Amino acid sequence: PELDIDEVPLSSKLKRKSEGGASTHVKKQRIAEEAPVHPFVQKWLQPPKHRVVVECSDRSALERGSALGFAFRASEVLRAPSSVEGKNLWGEVARIAAEMLHLAKNGAMAQEALRLGEVEANNALSVAQDDLETARRRQAELAKECEDANLEAAKAASLLQTRVDEEKEKLKVAHEAQLEILKRAHHEEVARLVNEKADLDKENGDQRSEIDLLLDEKKALQKENKQLIREGKRRQEEIEALKSEKPAPQAPGSDLAVKAQASLNSILILKRKLEADHPNIKWDVKEMANFVIDFMASGRPIVDATPAPPVDQEDEAASGSSSESSDDEDGDEEN
Repeated sequence: PELDIDEVPLSSKLKRKSEGGASTHVKKQRIAEEAPVHPFVQKWLQPPKHRVVVECSDRSALERGSALGFAFRASEVLRAPSSVEGKNLWGEVARIAAEMLHLAKNGAMAQEALRLGEVEANNALSVAQDDLETARRRQAELAKECEDANLEAAKAASLLQTRVDEEKEKLKVAHEAQLEILKRAHHEEVARLVNEKADLDKENGDQRSEIDLLLDEKKALQKENKQLIREGKRRQEEIEALKSEKPAPQAPGSDLAVKAQASLNSILILKRKLEADHPNIKWDVKEMANFVIDFMASGRPIVDATPAPPVDQEDEAASGSSSESSDDEDGDEEN
């Protein structure tokens, strides 16, 4: 198709400066003014239709291939003139067309790179979206697992609390039973101690009664002992008085009375000694007198007629009751 030059924008990348400082646009205009050229080229160079350079950044123009088509057509047209100016113009146009081809090729490569970049970006975006979706699913799974774990933990805590409450109740019941047993044992122990105390009080009362009786007996024995001591002193005084008395002149035939009196004194002394040594035996004075008379007939002495030594208080206390009874018998015998 025909290419409308006015539709093609001027590329800023092809506005190169020449060594003299004049731009490509100025050079083209100067050549068109000085030398006659082909009518088509003249039409092509007329202002403002001399802007034949395609901007490489225009993606739609490159896709349509307008720049490449224009460059090839320009090179075919410019082969006709044979003048120096035409050749120069053709060379300039060919150079511009070559640059346009290079730029178009670079644009195609850039487009391919852009496409590949877009593909890679799309792939990376897809992978990222997949990773994000996977992460979201994993997050949802983790949230579900956390929720399940929380539910399990709540169930375990509830079960543990139930077991703890049951154990507390069991411990409470066991503690109450133990307290009841301890209370019962305490009451039994208190009752036993009360009974033991009552028994001890009774026993102490009996012991006090026995002690009182023993004290009364002790007092009676002490009293009797004092009486025996007084009686012993009196008897000792009597014996001393009898020893100090001189025998009066006796009438003929009075030796028998003296011997009888001496024998009686001996019997009484022997009776006291026997009663002191054997307080449980009852000594009869008549039997003892008959025994003494039998020994007197043989001419042997029965016992020393000397008075006995004074009796201690303890001996007198031990033989208190027997001495008292013997004193009564002695009194009867003397009478």
